Amino acid sequence: MELTEEEKQVLQEAGRILRRMNTDKQRQASAANGKKGGRPQKPLSEIPCNCGRGEDEQHPTSCPRGLAVRRRMKAGTS
Repeated sequence: MELTEEEKQVLQEAGRILRRMNTDKQRQASAANGKKGGRPQKPLSEIPCNCGRGEDEQHPTSCPRGLAVRRRMKAGTS
């Protein structure tokens, strides 16, 4: 049985909706984690530096520490 384009689109949209749904257990776990302050951040000193720039210098985005610094600045956390 071959599906028409319209049927394929309906099935794809149904799949998108179903993938976005959370179970009650997932919602409860997310609320509990939020009350604890969310996901803990690793101190920047524990994030490896592969560019060799040290602690106080600017790191490029190719460095894992540089990426972490930029993500935290964008999110407003330190």
